[in-house]
Parts: sequence; structure tokens; C-alpha cells
Amino acid sequence: MAGREFSHSGSMCYCPQCGNSVSPNARACPECGEPLNGRNDSNENTCLPGCAGFCFPIIGVILYFVWKDSSPKAAGAALKWSIISVVASFVITFAFGIIMLVFSSLQ
Repeated sequence: MAGREFSHSGSMCYCPQCGNSVSPNARACPECGEPLNGRNDSNENTCLPGCAGFCFPIIGVILYFVWKDSSPKAAGAALKWSIISVVASFVITFAFGIIMLVFSSLQ
């Protein structure tokens, strides 16, 4: 089960999967790779970076490179929505061009 709570006593923490002692700051067990729930970045806000990336794709790309190490979820959201925005722009522009071509040929 990924993301189970880990047990700790004092300053020593233990992996719920393999029982290996891990650092209190670890996000995953170095032995088995089990994610440690108390140390993940699931509370990281991805809404604002995603919206910024969608509205201003270049800002999303910049945020990705600035945050990729310190806030990987927010960085990924910014980049993902930047790419979606660019693809959507091309699709809408292409569709609008086709519609205009069809209507102009009807006249």
C-alpha cells in the first residue's frame, strides 16, 4: 500500500513496508522506495500555477524551470497547463480557419 503512515519514536522513523529506519525528513524509504505519507508534498497548491500556465503559457514554462526541484507538483501543473493552452490555441485557430473557409466558399 503506497503512502501508508510511518511510525516514529523520538527522532527515529521506521518504514511501514520494510521496517528500515529512515530520516524524519525523508519522503520515501531509501531501502524499498515506499512513499512516507507524513513527508510528501500532497498539500502543495497546483491550482494557481496551473491557471497561470494556461492563461500565459510562457509564464508556465518559466515557473516549471524555477520550481521543478523545490515544488515538483506545482511545476508539473504549470507546464502541463501551458502545453494544453498552446495545443488548444492551435486547435481552435485551425477549426476557426476551416469554418471561415467553408463559409467564404458558400457566398
